[in-house]
Amino acid sequence: MILLSRSFAMLLSQYVVGIAAQCSQATTTIASQADATGLSSCATFTGSIVIPKTASGPLNISGPGEIQGDLIVDNVGITSLTMSSLTNVTGTMTIANSTSLTSVDFPKLKNVANLNFVALPGLTGAGLDPNVVMNTTNVKISNTSFSVIPNFGGQPTYIRIDNNKLLLNMSLDATDMGEISVHNNGAKLRVGLPNLLTIGNAVFINTTGIDVPVLTTVRNSISVASNYFTLFSAPRLQSINNSVEFQNNSKMIDLSVPMLKSIGGDISIFMNSALQQISGFQSLEKVGSALAVSGNFSSMTFPSLKNVTFGVNIQTSRQFNCAGLRDQWIPTGIVHDQFLCVSTNASIAASPPTVVTPNSTANSTGTTGSTGSQAGDGNSGNSTVVSSGLSMGAKAGIGLGIGIPVAILFAIGIFFCCKRGYSISFIRHKQEKPLKPSELGYKGKNQWSELPNSHARRELGTGIDHEKSELAVVEPPVELAASYGWGPIPGVHEIYTHNGKIRKQRQKEQKYRMPRP
Repeated sequence: MILLSRSFAMLLSQYVVGIAAQCSQATTTIASQADATGLSSCATFTGSIVIPKTASGPLNISGPGEIQGDLIVDNVGITSLTMSSLTNVTGTMTIANSTSLTSVDFPKLKNVANLNFVALPGLTGAGLDPNVVMNTTNVKISNTSFSVIPNFGGQPTYIRIDNNKLLLNMSLDATDMGEISVHNNGAKLRVGLPNLLTIGNAVFINTTGIDVPVLTTVRNSISVASNYFTLFSAPRLQSINNSVEFQNNSKMIDLSVPMLKSIGGDISIFMNSALQQISGFQSLEKVGSALAVSGNFSSMTFPSLKNVTFGVNIQTSRQFNCAGLRDQWIPTGIVHDQFLCVSTNASIAASPPTVVTPNSTANSTGTTGSTGSQAGDGNSGNSTVVSSGLSMGAKAGIGLGIGIPVAILFAIGIFFCCKRGYSISFIRHKQEKPLKPSELGYKGKNQWSELPNSHARRELGTGIDHEKSELAVVEPPVELAASYGWGPIPGVHEIYTHNGKIRKQRQKEQKYRMPRP
C-alpha cells in the first residue's frame, strides 16, 4: 500500500511537471485541433502562441485564460477561431492576412496591450462582448468587413480605423488618447467619443458625424476633411496647441467652437463649399502661425481676435468686404505679416491687389482703421493686399527727385571745367611696363651699345607719368652760330640710370672753347 502511494505520488508529480512544461514555452505552435487540446489544462500560458500557415479548418483553444506573451494568427487557412476562456493578453494580439477566416470569438477578453485586425475581408466582427469596455494601448483595425468597432476605454496611445467599407458605428469610452485616425471607412460611419477630454492628434476623414461633447484640449493637431456631416461642434474645446484644419467638407454649413481661445499653429478653413458664414470662433484670441480661409462664404467673424503671428490669406468666390476687414485688423496690430483678401464671383470683377503698410494708420483708400474683428457683405474693397514697404509709385518718385538734381549739377561742373581749359577724359589708358636696362643698350660700367632698329623709336603710353604719347622727332644737328663764342651752354638731357628708368636731369653748366669760324 505504501509502495502504491509512492508510485502514485511520483506519477502525479511527473504529470504536474509535464503540464507546467507544456504551459510555459517561449513559443508554441498550434497547427491542429490536437495541438490546441494540449493547452486545455493551462490556465495561464507563459510565452507566445502562433498559429502557422499550415493550419486549416475551425480551431478551438479553450484552455488558457491568460497569455503572457503574444497571440499571432497571420496568413492562415483556418475558417474560425474560438478562445472562450481568454481574458488577458499581455503582449500583442494580431489576426491578419487570412482571407478564409470568417468568424472569431473572444467572449471574455478584456485586456490586450496591442490589438490588430488587418486584411480580413471575410471577417464581420471582432468577436468581443459588446458590453465589455476593452483596455488596450494600441489598436489597428484595417481592411475588414466590420460593421461595429469594439468599445475601447481608458487611455489608449494609438487608434487607427481605416478602409473598413461596411463600418457604420464606433463609440469609444476613452477619456484620453495619444492619437486617433479614422479615415476611408463606410460612408455612413458616425464617430462617438462621448468621454474624451484630451487628445494628442486627431484625423477624421469620410465620416457622417463626429461627437466630442466634452473635449477641451488638443495637445497637437486636428484635421477634419472630406466628411459628410452638416455641423461640426466642439462646445468645450479651449485650446489647440498646434494646427487645425477643416478641408473639403462639402455639406458642412456650420462650424462651432465657441470656447476655443488659442491655436498654437495654423488655422486652415478651405473648400467647404456649403459654408457661407464663419461665425463659430467667438472666443478665439490668438493664432500662433497663419490664418487661411478659402471658400464660398460671404461673412466671417472673429470678434475676440487679438493676434495672428504670421500672415492672413482670405479668398472667397462671393462678395466680401475685404476693405472693412483690413480696416479692422491692420491698424489694431492684429496681423503681423502679409494680409491678402480677394473676393470674386461671376457678377463682379476682382480689382487688382493694393499694397498697404501694416504699421501705417492710413489704408489704401485714405481712411483710418477702426477697432473690431468682423467683416460681412460689401461691394467695396473687393481685393486688398497688405505688406510692408513703399508702393512702386512712391519709390519711383523718390528716385526721380534725387537723380535729376544730381545729373544737373554734374553737367554744370563739366561745363565750367571745359570753359577754364581743362581736358576731361573718361578713358583709362593702360600704362606701359618700364624697359629693362638690357633693352635700352646698357652693358654695365657706363658702356652702351647701339640700340636695335626696333627700339630706335618707341611710343610711350599716356598716363600720369607722361605728358605726351610719343617721343618728339629728333632734328638733325646744325652748326652753332659764330655769335655763341665762349659761354655756358645750358641743356636738359634724358639720362639712362643704372636701373633702366628714364629721368630728367639738368646738366651742370660747363665751359667749352669753341673754335672761331
